[in-house]
Amino acid sequence: MKRTTRLVVALLAVLMATGMLFGFAGCHRKDKTDSVAVTVAEEKKGTKADLLEENSKASSSSTTASSSVTAPTSGVREATDAPKGQATSKPDTTQAAASGGLFQVSGDYKAAHPYAIAVNTSQNIVIVYSKGADGNYTVPVKAMACSCGRSGHETPSGQYTTLTKQRWLYLIDGTYGQYCTKFKEHYWFHSVPYYTQDPSNLEWPEYNKLGNNASAGCVRLCVQDVKWIYDNISLGTVVRIYSSSAAEPLAKPAPIRIDTSDTNEKRGWDPTDPDSANPYH
Repeated sequence: MKRTTRLVVALLAVLMATGMLFGFAGCHRKDKTDSVAVTVAEEKKGTKADLLEENSKASSSSTTASSSVTAPTSGVREATDAPKGQATSKPDTTQAAASGGLFQVSGDYKAAHPYAIAVNTSQNIVIVYSKGADGNYTVPVKAMACSCGRSGHETPSGQYTTLTKQRWLYLIDGTYGQYCTKFKEHYWFHSVPYYTQDPSNLEWPEYNKLGNNASAGCVRLCVQDVKWIYDNISLGTVVRIYSSSAAEPLAKPAPIRIDTSDTNEKRGWDPTDPDSANPYH
């Protein structure tokens, strides 16, 4: 009996020891599993955040032209205007005729894009260049009078690329721009503003400022010119912004002026707008 009892006690001791061993192993495995699960969750969380960030970046540089209106965003003025603390235009002595030096582009770019655009903010002129015999964008093909940023709201110097297009764009003061092409966050080529999304509702007091610094940072153009950019300039096209007093290879066209008196029933239209309802035609 005593021997049997000792055997039972010994068996129970073995079972208890084995149970404790598996129990601790289970706890460690569970703890380790929990730790792995948390790590995976954090990695997934990080991945999701990264994707959201990338999607946000992709959204800001969408290459799909849209007819919808973009709501104003923080720091946007006339869909432009540099946020506080952001560097704005500084004098740039680069001459537009500089051979191969005005635009810094790759061979792949040259194979994909027929044009490059230069904007002289001090002379308020846009010049479109095509490629010369050497493959550089040195042949001026089109000049346009524009209105770059006024004092305190300068259009930022630098080299950018066209990012997206919109038929109508909501501007910060509640007006709208036609045929808009973005070249930098908050900065666009667009028409003189309109009070509504109606080509007959031009903000006519602003129209006769074309050719002078008048915008809040964007590059304003008459409808004929901005529509040309909208229709002919591919997304990804280089845009070089600079300030120079040097003579440009093409003269700036004389901006059209309109009669802004109350007797002019056509003053709500841009005279260059190709819309069939334009009374100037």
